[in-house]
Amino acid sequence: MNETSTPTVPQQSGRLRYIDLYRGVAILAVVGIHVMGALPSKLTVGSLKWQVIAGTGILLQFAVPAFLLLTAFLLTRSGLKSFDRAKYIRTRVVQTLPPYLIWNIFYTCLIPTKRNDFWFVLGRVLIGKGYFHLYFLFLIVQLYILIPLCLPIWRKRPPFWQAAIGTVSLTLVIYLTNRFVFHGVPLIGSVIFWYTPAISLGMWLGSQERRIQEVLDKGYPSAIALAVLGGTLFLTLSLRDMRHLPVNTFYYQVGAWVYATSMAFLLLWGSERLSESVDFHLLLYFGKNSMQIYLLHPLILLWLKGAYQGTTLFTLVVAFASYSLCAILLPIGFAWVVTRLRLAPLLFGRG
Repeated sequence: MNETSTPTVPQQSGRLRYIDLYRGVAILAVVGIHVMGALPSKLTVGSLKWQVIAGTGILLQFAVPAFLLLTAFLLTRSGLKSFDRAKYIRTRVVQTLPPYLIWNIFYTCLIPTKRNDFWFVLGRVLIGKGYFHLYFLFLIVQLYILIPLCLPIWRKRPPFWQAAIGTVSLTLVIYLTNRFVFHGVPLIGSVIFWYTPAISLGMWLGSQERRIQEVLDKGYPSAIALAVLGGTLFLTLSLRDMRHLPVNTFYYQVGAWVYATSMAFLLLWGSERLSESVDFHLLLYFGKNSMQIYLLHPLILLWLKGAYQGTTLFTLVVAFASYSLCAILLPIGFAWVVTRLRLAPLLFGRG
């Protein structure tokens, strides 16, 4: 989840601090989603415990859009200051491809499917489907290609209302095209345009870097309201879907977009406001190792799945805490060893 290199900006230490804090919270949300999925499943659908576990997992799903917003924000901010095409290709694309290919091949070989013919396996690797979570790497590669193409738009630094109208219009076109022209693209979550609201907001914020604190302070009350409204809609429809009840897919997707994008904005605002006034050493450390945690934690959870079979509240709390600690600490330990062996740039895209 880290970028291969972080743009140089004024007040660098402060900037890096709130960026790492943001990543630390977001990676905990990612781990939380997957831990919820690995918890004992022998719960009565619709029961209070089921609703708490399922609902928590649903509300944590702002995590991946949040990482995309942050990446779009950083790359746009950096690109508008100075854009060296050769350096960009070298530091973004070239450094990203080895980890992308290595981890997709690793998971593809580790967790085989019913189909193992060469072309099927190659297709899985090329679209980032070596394992379910690696689609994020595929999204990042697409985003690295998209950002330079969009820089001329953001170089004009449009006002928010223009960016908002353009974003809503484009998002609606993408949704309608997917539904009525392509009749539902398989693996649409692996297509970067499906995250247009978060990415567009991230790029717009990157174009407003000179007054970013003012923008965040003015926008957070509206973001709270939108997060509550979007989250309520998204949570309600998601729980209905999990109970196999009919759901309006348009309202569902609108709720998901509004909630995730608003939460990502609030996370950026909160990180920027609190990073210098409160000690968050552990979260900062998690943020610096977010890519390592992201790549390895599903493997840890795969090994742990089924270790706890009880369904009491105490057992579920113990399982959640144990799974979470293992899913965070073991990847960090592995990353420490890899760094000592000087393999971090190859495996994680950065030292």
